[in-house]
Amino acid sequence: MFVAALAVAGLCATPAAAQDMPSGPATSKLQKEFEQADADHDGKLTDEEAKTAGFFSADQPMNSVDTDRDGNVTLFELANAVQRRLRASLSARDAADTDSDGFVSEDEARVSGGSIWEIFRRGDRDTDGKLSRDEVDLFVHDAYYSETATNRSVVPNIFNKRF
Repeated sequence: MFVAALAVAGLCATPAAAQDMPSGPATSKLQKEFEQADADHDGKLTDEEAKTAGFFSADQPMNSVDTDRDGNVTLFELANAVQRRLRASLSARDAADTDSDGFVSEDEARVSGGSIWEIFRRGDRDTDGKLSRDEVDLFVHDAYYSETATNRSVVPNIFNKRF
């Protein structure tokens, strides 16, 4: 579902619209989901808007993404957080691919343990017994949607098929 190259840069006090946002299919999807969640259309998500839309989870709370600690999350902050998590997950996936075939098998995931095993268990969407980089992309993106969203019509948690 994502990744075009999302920029990882320091955040400054300028509005999200003025910051240099990357473009591409992943960013476009994230932007659409963000705009749907932004009920008052002010370019940022409050904690209430984020919870209603189902953004974030217990392992990725809003305050971990709100890098300027203003109580709101901009699209730029969200995109940077998604990119950081994706890079870490892809690095773990690549390290677990011990036979270098481009996929992580179930055995490789079990041996690797930790987060890659959890990603494998929940992220092998086509159930072929192999975890691809695209499946990691999808898993990381979907991890930003809470299991407790109160308005599933805004941003569905498609990973867990909870609408």
